[in-house]
Amino acid sequence: MQSSDSKKRQSSGGALLRPREQWMRLGLKRSTYYALRKSDPTYPTAFSLTPGGRAVVVKEDELEAWIESKAAQRVIGGAQ
Repeated sequence: MQSSDSKKRQSSGGALLRPREQWMRLGLKRSTYYALRKSDPTYPTAFSLTPGGRAVVVKEDELEAWIESKAAQRVIGGAQ
Protein backbone atom coordinates (compact mmCIF):
# COMPACT_ATOMS: atom_id res chain seq x y z
CA MET A 1 0.00 0.00 0.00
CA GLN A 2 1.32 3.46 -0.88
CA SER A 3 1.74 6.21 1.69
CA SER A 4 -0.23 9.41 1.21
CA ASP A 5 3.02 11.26 0.31
CA SER A 6 3.76 8.92 -2.58
CA LYS A 7 0.25 8.98 -4.06
CA LYS A 8 -0.02 11.31 -7.03
CA ARG A 9 -3.05 13.49 -7.48
CA GLN A 10 -4.07 13.24 -11.12
CA SER A 11 -5.39 15.94 -13.42
CA SER A 12 -5.93 16.10 -17.15
CA GLY A 13 -2.35 17.41 -17.51
CA GLY A 14 -0.69 14.77 -15.35
CA ALA A 15 0.09 14.53 -11.66
CA LEU A 16 -0.24 17.43 -9.25
CA LEU A 17 2.72 17.99 -6.94
CA ARG A 18 2.53 19.60 -3.53
CA PRO A 19 5.47 21.69 -2.29
CA ARG A 20 7.17 18.81 -0.44
CA GLU A 21 7.06 16.65 -3.55
CA GLN A 22 8.51 19.54 -5.58
CA TRP A 23 11.49 20.23 -3.33
CA MET A 24 12.22 16.52 -3.03
CA ARG A 25 12.08 16.16 -6.85
CA LEU A 26 14.47 19.11 -7.20
CA GLY A 27 16.80 17.86 -4.46
CA LEU A 28 16.48 21.09 -2.49
CA LYS A 29 16.05 21.93 1.16
CA ARG A 30 12.70 23.44 2.12
CA SER A 31 14.03 26.98 2.64
CA THR A 32 15.95 26.91 -0.66
CA TYR A 33 12.83 25.74 -2.48
CA TYR A 34 10.71 28.60 -1.11
CA ALA A 35 13.45 31.15 -1.91
CA LEU A 36 13.66 29.81 -5.48
CA ARG A 37 9.89 29.88 -5.93
CA LYS A 38 9.79 33.47 -4.72
CA SER A 39 12.77 34.75 -6.74
CA ASP A 40 12.43 32.93 -10.08
CA PRO A 41 9.55 34.32 -12.17
CA THR A 42 9.86 31.37 -14.57
CA TYR A 43 9.05 28.80 -11.85
CA PRO A 44 5.65 27.14 -12.49
CA THR A 45 2.77 28.99 -10.88
CA ALA A 46 1.18 27.16 -7.98
CA PHE A 47 -2.58 27.10 -7.68
CA SER A 48 -5.02 26.20 -4.92
CA LEU A 49 -7.21 23.15 -5.23
CA THR A 50 -10.10 24.82 -3.42
CA PRO A 51 -11.30 28.42 -3.20
CA GLY A 52 -9.41 30.07 -0.36
CA GLY A 53 -7.62 26.79 0.31
CA ARG A 54 -4.13 26.47 1.70
CA ALA A 55 -3.15 23.39 -0.27
CA VAL A 56 -1.35 24.48 -3.43
CA VAL A 57 0.05 22.37 -6.23
CA VAL A 58 1.87 22.65 -9.55
CA LYS A 59 1.40 20.37 -12.52
CA GLU A 60 4.13 17.76 -12.82
CA ASP A 61 4.53 18.36 -16.56
CA GLU A 62 5.04 22.11 -15.96
CA LEU A 63 7.73 21.40 -13.35
CA GLU A 64 9.46 18.95 -15.71
CA ALA A 65 9.37 21.55 -18.52
CA TRP A 66 10.89 24.14 -16.16
CA ILE A 67 13.69 21.70 -15.24
CA GLU A 68 14.35 21.04 -18.94
CA SER A 69 14.49 24.77 -19.68
CA LYS A 70 17.04 25.26 -16.89
CA ALA A 71 19.12 22.34 -18.23
CA ALA A 72 19.04 23.88 -21.72
CA GLN A 73 20.37 27.19 -20.34
CA ARG A 74 23.45 25.71 -18.71
CA VAL A 75 26.88 26.48 -20.05
CA ILE A 76 28.67 23.40 -21.33
CA GLY A 77 32.46 23.43 -21.65
CA GLY A 78 32.67 27.20 -21.27
CA ALA A 79 30.77 27.84 -24.54
CA GLN A 80 27.48 29.68 -24.62
